Amino acid sequence: WLNENHVVDFLSGLHSSQHAFVVFNTEEARERAVRKCQAQGGWVEPGGDEKQRVQLISTRMQPDTILWPNFYDNEKVVRFQRICKSTFYIFIMQVMWGLCFYFPYVYYA
Repeated sequence: WLNENHVVDFLSGLHSSQHAFVVFNTEEARERAVRKCQAQGGWVEPGGDEKQRVQLISTRMQPDTILWPNFYDNEKVVRFQRICKSTFYIFIMQVMWGLCFYFPYVYYA
């Protein structure tokens, strides 16, 4: 039931972020790779755009300490959209509270 078309369709439908984690066998191997990448100024994927260079950055996180279900694309645009949506919902809830509770209190008082 698992053939190449199903796998390709599944992978094509995944939403990814701009970040990836590479796990090395040793910290020494990680440091060598980071130094080499920084010396070359990163690299461009085959067939990729020169403006989008891949960079390696050493982190203190271990793979088992990352909450993978909560790992999301944290671009500033997405964060701004969430803030705007939350602000809109709070405003709507305040209007509803005013119409359902405060307006009757003022009207009948």
